[in-house]
Amino acid sequence: MGQIISYTLREAVRRKTLLVIVILAAVYLVLFGTGLYFISENLKIYKNPTPDLALQHYILLNFFFSFGLFFASFAVNVIAVFSAVGAISGELEAWLLQPLLVRPIKKWEVFLGKFLGYGLLGMVAAMVLIFALVAEFYVITGFIPQNVWLAGLILSGMPLILTAVTLTGSVRLSPVANGFFAFTLYMASLVGGMMEQVASFFPGQTKILQEIGLLTSIILPTDAIYRKGVSYIFSGVSNFAGPLALFGSANPPSLYFIGYTLLYLVGVVILGINLFNKREAA
Repeated sequence: MGQIISYTLREAVRRKTLLVIVILAAVYLVLFGTGLYFISENLKIYKNPTPDLALQHYILLNFFFSFGLFFASFAVNVIAVFSAVGAISGELEAWLLQPLLVRPIKKWEVFLGKFLGYGLLGMVAAMVLIFALVAEFYVITGFIPQNVWLAGLILSGMPLILTAVTLTGSVRLSPVANGFFAFTLYMASLVGGMMEQVASFFPGQTKILQEIGLLTSIILPTDAIYRKGVSYIFSGVSNFAGPLALFGSANPPSLYFIGYTLLYLVGVVILGINLFNKREAA
């Protein structure tokens, strides 16, 4: 299996996936840092802010950080989808996997090795980008969010889930069809999560939005993982800061849902292995 993981990572380098990640991360950090710098400079004109004004500044910084964190996670998740979109079907069509399958290597080893390879790449990319964002935020503003290590670890699980779903889809679907399938699921989870968060500020009037959010989280729990992660960062802030609802976590999932997510991940991987075992190599 180690050979498959190594092969997968080499393919990511050969296809310039790693280079794209580095370039996009650098561009994103420059753009985010530029905007953050000017916001921070504008806040510095208030030498001795009143308690209410200081609270507003704190909320504004939290909002901007949550904004940056949201789109950083989005970028990594999209890369995770399109990195693995043709990992099985695309390589079978190009006769890249057949030499591996004629060796004494089981199909489950190939699938699991690719999952671990792409999953490791996505998790490392997520953690590096998130902590680079935190470091940049601290250097410019002097403010460091709470519980960032725990939140970063939780958020890095998002590309792992998307890798499992995309890799499973690649067993039966063409790269293009699988890309549409995985990306549509991800966007549905994203939009459903936003609807659920906004609905939490209008209790009793938008129950349907909460149900839609719950349904999309059950189908693909990536947004629920995001909300759980940021809930540790913005604890005590997003509960009264309405604008943070979209990018924060006014209604984070329970630990039971985290357990469901782990079972979901294992189930998708097992499904992918079973589908791959039933597929002909040629």
